[in-house]
Amino acid sequence: MQDKQADHVLNNTLALDELSHSQKNELIVQLQQELARLNCHILSLVSDIDQNKKQAQKLRELSSFDSLTKVANRRYFDERITEEWRRGIRSKQTVSVLMIDLDFFKLYNDTYGHQAGDKCLQQIAEILKHSVKRAGDFVARYGGEEFIALLPDTDTQGAISVANKMTLAVNKLAINHPSTEIGEHVTLSIGVASQVPARGNKYQSLIEAADKALYQAKAQGRNAIVVGSHQ
Repeated sequence: MQDKQADHVLNNTLALDELSHSQKNELIVQLQQELARLNCHILSLVSDIDQNKKQAQKLRELSSFDSLTKVANRRYFDERITEEWRRGIRSKQTVSVLMIDLDFFKLYNDTYGHQAGDKCLQQIAEILKHSVKRAGDFVARYGGEEFIALLPDTDTQGAISVANKMTLAVNKLAINHPSTEIGEHVTLSIGVASQVPARGNKYQSLIEAADKALYQAKAQGRNAIVVGSHQ
């Protein structure tokens, strides 16, 4: 096999030696043109791959965010809390969750209509989003008028501080809501839950504790923050 390859190289070398100077130059030009075409083809393939990656990333982002409020959706929240729960097991750091509900929002929709209700949700989502500052913290729309905030490496007092910041910001915005039973403006009820993840425990227990705390906040008259406990 090696002898055949050597003969092939030798034959090609002899063939090149038989070419005139002008023929060699012409061959060099043809080779350069072919290399240029190959380079263009390679660059085109690289560009296509890069474009496909960008499109895939854009589709992922679109599928991870709520189209109305522009915050994360529930699917993305589930992905993130799964990651943070596993990290919390390794680091033994507290993970906190805020379950957030707009008080008497159905009455708001009935009074002003669904377009006004959508605008209200957008305004609230913007406030909630800007109430969490750290890179790992984020807010998601959990469904309807419910939002949820994930606060990794945050203990109960830190979570209460964020919840207070949210309610104060919404109260300051003072969105008119004459149909509410607790004043004249849109308010929030928030359930707070904190837990140090451990092997054998699931993050759903943390969400359930926050949801029960939210129910208690509503039972107490709404426009309140209640801290829950987990089993």
